[in-house]
Amino acid sequence: FKLTRPALYDQDWKCCRCLTNNETFNHVWTCARSHQAINIIVLKAIHTLKEQLFIHTSSVDWSNDLLAIFDPLHHYWSITSSSHSSFYFLDFIKGIIPSHLFRIINNFTRNCSNTSKILASFYDLIFDLSSELIWKPRCDATIALELSLNIKQKDKLKKSIFHILAQSLQRIMCFLIDRIILHYLLTHSFMVDLGLFF
Repeated sequence: FKLTRPALYDQDWKCCRCLTNNETFNHVWTCARSHQAINIIVLKAIHTLKEQLFIHTSSVDWSNDLLAIFDPLHHYWSITSSSHSSFYFLDFIKGIIPSHLFRIINNFTRNCSNTSKILASFYDLIFDLSSELIWKPRCDATIALELSLNIKQKDKLKKSIFHILAQSLQRIMCFLIDRIILHYLLTHSFMVDLGLFF
């Protein structure tokens, strides 16, 4: 709403939890007020990964690669990226699955279906806990701040010219994407029928 309703919001408005930093996607998760929750999520995610591996393989004879990933100091669990090419915890929150992690798990399970189930449970936990422990409290704090500034839901929902243009653009984009997907499905379906697509 800050970008679409600039008349309602002060452009210098800081994070509603720490009140010191600008609120960006990364800051929502790296805010000092999120650290304890992130640590809980990381430890539960590692536990869930181990648990799911055991459920789907009945083995705890972990490979060295898995043992490295189970270490909370592994770069996967870092809240900040050490480089642009390094995978880190926010990438999990974004839903990105590193091919390295998939390969390590699949080398252990030797079954793509089980690997996918393990990763699905792992990501479900991350998404659920991130929402419950960080996103919802952040939204509650934002709503409380809005109410203290007399910003009401009806004010946020008033249509601005920007909002009307954005909705029109969204409808056009959805139409185009639907056409592209339909074309792709028809083309690939035809290729499958001909035995040209694997």
